[in-house]
Amino acid sequence: MQQLMQQNADRMMSSREIAELCGKNHSHVLRDIREMIKQIGNPSLDYKQYQTLRDDIGRTASINLNKDLTMTLITGYRADIRYQVIKRWQELEQSAAAPVMPAIPQTFSEALLLAGSLQQKIEQDAPKVAHYDSIVDRHALLTATQVGQKLGVSAQKLNVFLDTLNVYNKTVKRSRVFSTWFTAKGLGELKQVANGRDQALFTLKGEAWVVSQYQKAEVV
Repeated sequence: MQQLMQQNADRMMSSREIAELCGKNHSHVLRDIREMIKQIGNPSLDYKQYQTLRDDIGRTASINLNKDLTMTLITGYRADIRYQVIKRWQELEQSAAAPVMPAIPQTFSEALLLAGSLQQKIEQDAPKVAHYDSIVDRHALLTATQVGQKLGVSAQKLNVFLDTLNVYNKTVKRSRVFSTWFTAKGLGELKQVANGRDQALFTLKGEAWVVSQYQKAEVV
């Protein structure tokens, strides 16, 4: 029961799905979400309640909302629109409440067959799991462009500053790769993005460190 409650708490609805259910332009839904977050004005809101997904150049691709924020958003919408979104949330919760359980083996031979099929499934899924783990989690990792936006500077200018701190490994010429000390401190990671290329990305801890160092240096 506690696990089910946690699954429901972590469930999200994307701005694109809300736009489709409401028959609205996606850009209008994004605008409404940003205005809602601004009006709520609660600094404790974090990625467990809403998540901004960005494309490779830092533009907002969509925003995910938990149930509370989704319900808050649609309060200002028409009744028929609210009904569609509420009905969709009920479907999501019902699917979580009724997990499909495998048949219980009745004999020793059936148990062996089940164990064998489960092992085969694990082996088949292993490459997919490894690939998924290598893909960027945009909610926890940030590009230089995103970190620079917080400081009001371009990624190029920020990277020039970071070069003075030996954040990047200067022996690698083909792309920017973090120095060993930077990743060892948990400040950044090298991840494979959706197009298959590797990209140096900052953790939230790394973002805070960069902002602190930049402000200390009083870079203009």
